[in-house]
Amino acid sequence: MNQITVAGRKAVELPGSAGKGACLIGISVAEKARATVNLGLSNSGTTEQACTDAKSIAEQIAPKLPRGN
Repeated sequence: MNQITVAGRKAVELPGSAGKGACLIGISVAEKARATVNLGLSNSGTTEQACTDAKSIAEQIAPKLPRGN
């Protein structure tokens, strides 16, 4: 698990969350709320590419999320 920042929000990155070619990004919304992007690529996809793509998606949705207290 890697601590990262997505659009100014605390987030975590879980490479290989569901095996090779998968990645999960969890974005902090509020103290007890998270938004997640879980991406799995086909057999030819790498975990690194899945994390790059998942972070790109997370960066697009993060500004649309509500801000916690």
